[in-house]
Formats: sequence, structure tokens, C-alpha cells
Amino acid sequence: MKRGQALSVPLAKCAEPSDIFASEQTRARAMFANLEMADSGEVPVLVAPFQSSAPEKLKSPMHAGADNSHIFCEWLGHSASELQRWTAAGVV
Repeated sequence: MKRGQALSVPLAKCAEPSDIFASEQTRARAMFANLEMADSGEVPVLVAPFQSSAPEKLKSPMHAGADNSHIFCEWLGHSASELQRWTAAGVV
């Protein structure tokens, strides 16, 4: 860090995700809320960093892959049989 500063290189320390979740400052600012995920249980998610009150309980999204048919077939124009092959092969 000191060497970079001496060379006028803009540098900053980068925290590990575990440090951010454990930070007293991020907890005090209620920057994360817990979200119940259908496939993986409760996970912390970043909420609006600038807010005047703590966030309300967040609504969980659908399970992973719930929108695959809509996205792959309707939006991207692939056939249902292509999607079935990809799903069976573990691609999606």
C-alpha cells in the first residue's frame, strides 16, 4: 500500500465478504437483511445502502430455474425440447 501511494497509484484496501458481514458498521447501518431462499435457506442480501429506517422483511424469489421456460423459450426463442435436453444434461 505504501509503495503504491509513493508512486501515486490510487489504492484502497479491499475487505473480504466475511469481514463486511461481520462489520460493526454494516450491522449498525442495517445494510444487510436476511432473505429466505427456497433452495438454499436463509442468506444475507445487501439492501439499499442509504435508508432512514431498517428494511421490512424481504420477499423470497421463486426457486432457482422457475423462470427458465419463460426466458429460454419465450424471450430467447429456444424450443421446449432444447430446454429439456439442457436441463437433463445439467446445463441449466
